Amino acid sequence: MTLLRGSSLDDDKMNVVADRITTLLDNVTAEMKRTQQINLTERLEAAYGEVKRLAEELSHSNDSDHEKKAKPRTRRLKGQKKNP
Repeated sequence: MTLLRGSSLDDDKMNVVADRITTLLDNVTAEMKRTQQINLTERLEAAYGEVKRLAEELSHSNDSDHEKKAKPRTRRLKGQKKNP
């Protein structure tokens, strides 16, 4: 939860990460039911690493979206002078 609170994700991207967390936990739970030989700590650490990478990737893509929006292109019409 702290990982998500500290990110700069919008609601849609936050939902993507939350869905991935749910899927990963469901997979670990299913594996626990199938076998007694699961290393739970290792699996949860791997899941955390995957979620952290996903949140960082989505956060960086979110930053680049804002940079593009913050710098709109302007075009002068022929014969139009620059404003001083």
